[in-house]
Amino acid sequence: MKCIQTLDQDFSSAVEMHNSGNLAAASDIYKRILMVSPHHKDVNNNLGVLSLQIGDYVKAVDCFDRVLSSNPQHADAHLNRGRAQQALGDIDRALVSYDQALKLNGTYFQAYNNKGAILRDQGNLDDAIDCFRLAIEINPD
Repeated sequence: MKCIQTLDQDFSSAVEMHNSGNLAAASDIYKRILMVSPHHKDVNNNLGVLSLQIGDYVKAVDCFDRVLSSNPQHADAHLNRGRAQQALGDIDRALVSYDQALKLNGTYFQAYNNKGAILRDQGNLDDAIDCFRLAIEINPD
């Protein structure tokens, strides 16, 4: 029980550091937790988000893959993995990730927007416009 409490406290500290912009300290704590609990989905997800923030897209994909290996219904991980894959130029996989995120959560305006940007860049303007319209309908701001 004490070990679980310590992990929870460490996770809370890491989230606080992450949210305050102290990414290096947050990363260190996330990695320390993963040494004890390598499949901790929240830690892997947050480390993936942090990796996206610092531009380490390969690490981000790896983190989101670990989340999805134990929880394939984690829509945020699909969305964020798509963002990392898109940044890496892995467009086909990014589209699959966005589609999976939308299958799990049809109100993900970010997934529609990102998918629309890819389709626009590919010259598929009608489908891109459809995606952008859906994104705006969901989140007009």
